Amino acid sequence: NQLTEFSSIISHNIRAPLSSLTLLIQFLRNNYKDLAEESRKEAFDKLQMSSDSLHSLAKDLWSAVEILDSKDVKMEKVDINAILLKATDQLRNEIKESSAKIKTDFSTWFLMTYNKAYLQSILVNLISNSIKYRSPERDVIIEIVAEKFQGKSVLKVMDNGRGINMGWHSNSVFGMHRTFHGDVAGRGMGLFMVKMQVEALGGNIFVESEDGKGSTFTIMF
Repeated sequence: NQLTEFSSIISHNIRAPLSSLTLLIQFLRNNYKDLAEESRKEAFDKLQMSSDSLHSLAKDLWSAVEILDSKDVKMEKVDINAILLKATDQLRNEIKESSAKIKTDFSTWFLMTYNKAYLQSILVNLISNSIKYRSPERDVIIEIVAEKFQGKSVLKVMDNGRGINMGWHSNSVFGMHRTFHGDVAGRGMGLFMVKMQVEALGGNIFVESEDGKGSTFTIMF
């Protein structure tokens, strides 16, 4: 299922920069001699932009391929407190700049068998996402809670940020290069990578969100 979805993502995301490159090359081939120097420079600048976009896309796709192709992911006993400490240290500048408060409740469980690098990446991306899409109307509060549901370990990451209009975006929250607030810079890779890593190890991730009221991401391991 992941490979089928990934094939669809490639065909969708690669089409635009590839079409731009093709059109620009044809345009330059047919008109180069007649173009003024300024127009040539503009055309080559656009060619560079399309090339950079394709290169960036290739890097993102390769990151996803590495996850899908991982056949020997090391699983070990990990303490979520220790992994969270590493994640927050990685994000210390963003946390300080936003004055974000991170609250935790690991009273139900804190030990799990998982891949350390994946778990840290998941937490970094979810916390970073909460900070990036914080509400300007209130202090940033992020809650991370460990629960049990039907015998499975569950981790919830909740924030009081700007939220997502699920009526518009329910089918694309975890899509590649999807962003939901045009005034916030981002590549739209964080949630996509989280979903890839969670599902690669047999888990599932869900989101509940309301525009203007924050989001709750639930991971079932």
